[in-house]
Amino acid sequence: MVSVRLFVRCIAFSAALGVAPAAAQSPFTFGLGGSLNVPLGDASYGLGASSNPGWQGMGLLQIRPFSSRLGFQLDGTYQPFSTASASGSQNFNGTANVVYEFGRTRTARVVPYVIGGAGVYNFRDRGTMDASYHFGLNGGAGLSLRLFGPGSLFLEGRFHNVFNAGFDSSGNNSAARLIPITAGFKFTAP
Repeated sequence: MVSVRLFVRCIAFSAALGVAPAAAQSPFTFGLGGSLNVPLGDASYGLGASSNPGWQGMGLLQIRPFSSRLGFQLDGTYQPFSTASASGSQNFNGTANVVYEFGRTRTARVVPYVIGGAGVYNFRDRGTMDASYHFGLNGGAGLSLRLFGPGSLFLEGRFHNVFNAGFDSSGNNSAARLIPITAGFKFTAP
């Protein structure tokens, strides 16, 4: 009985020692973030009224094969905007991105990165629920700050250009442009 307890304790201790290296080598990272979102220009996003700054919430999944500096990120974002109309508007988007980290090592605490990709953006009037889908591109840069084991904070800014998503002051089609600056938390799966 004593040898079984000793064996279980040794296994638990060995597993505890191995958690950090295993987490650092996992190819999957999950994250949540939020921010203020600033629409640029006078694009009305097809809703007839210019949008004011709003907030956003984002969820992400990163895949980084073999602990390389190059990875892929899928993220989904919800962005409500207030407009001159009482109902306001909202944007749901999903983007697929390439992420490249500079100076990534096992011991690096601060890691700068660049991110860019393409996605689908859904603009919707909350009053009438009229919706439109558009293609867009995004690109930006950020910093990851490793706190402990598999957890890190991140801060990033991206420029989103959504093609034919709005109308300019003359009523012509124009691109919707957004700049979210997002702060959040990432967790690397064991």
